[in-house]
Amino acid sequence: MPLYPPPPKVLALLMAQYVHQDPRTGLYSLHDVFDAIATSALPVAQSLGVFIQLTELHSTSTALRLRLVDVDEVRPPLFEQSLLVPGGDPLAVTSISYRGTAYLAVAGSYRLQLLVGEELLFERLLEVKMLGVSNATA
Repeated sequence: MPLYPPPPKVLALLMAQYVHQDPRTGLYSLHDVFDAIATSALPVAQSLGVFIQLTELHSTSTALRLRLVDVDEVRPPLFEQSLLVPGGDPLAVTSISYRGTAYLAVAGSYRLQLLVGEELLFERLLEVKMLGVSNATA
């Protein structure tokens, strides 16, 4: 049975060191986009800016959840953030951002997920690696 209203379509989900929206123009700048973190020590506190672009927002507002989980989801999310996105025009493209810090205690694979309700809309892989350690021994 299809969801009503249908979920939005994700056009972009990017991680960066910093996401800035110009207050005058509304344009976004992403600095140091990444999908991997290399560190010499754990735990590591990683500045996390997330840029999200959506379309097909049918409701006047859509409640989303952004969360970072280990790849197997055996532990609770490292963070989970609710985002309320204005909508109403399904043809419009809406951009939003999130800024925070991810505290990563273990090297390995993580997933940044965007959900509406319990439905996964999109996810990005994030690899955390120790500097000087090869993949064969990690």
